[in-house]
Amino acid sequence: MVEIVDVPFDDPRAFELRREMYDELAPVYPEFDVFDDGFAAMEADVGGDVHVTLLAMVGGRAMGTAILRPAGGRFGPSAGEVKKVFVRPEARGLGVARALMAAVEDAARAVGLNAVILQTGSRQPEAIALYVSHGYRPIAPYGPYVGDTVSLCFQKSLTA
Repeated sequence: MVEIVDVPFDDPRAFELRREMYDELAPVYPEFDVFDDGFAAMEADVGGDVHVTLLAMVGGRAMGTAILRPAGGRFGPSAGEVKKVFVRPEARGLGVARALMAAVEDAARAVGLNAVILQTGSRQPEAIALYVSHGYRPIAPYGPYVGDTVSLCFQKSLTA
């Protein structure tokens, strides 16, 4: 059974999961400067204005995380951006990612957002399949992903 809990951005369990995500993705995208700048730079990019940081707990252990922050830019104040969705390898296939996505969308609705966007890499087929299965549709790259040849961006409306 997956339990979703809301924690501060700097919760040590959430930090540890984001670190594991970074360590897993760095060798997948070795040509990108974002990994050369280091984990601290990636943390600073996300940690500013976060609506919610979620942990997925399985058997009392943090097994996954997701963040929701304001999207801004061309999406305006009514959209949020889903960031840092990660599930530990040993918990994959248990519904943890699905529970996190449902919870982050609920959190977006709770703060009055009507859409969410996200970015993933083209070398992450499991993530792409998850987002598409949750109703996310491809959109043009936004913000720092414009011109990035491996970034895929998605959007989902949260209104009925």
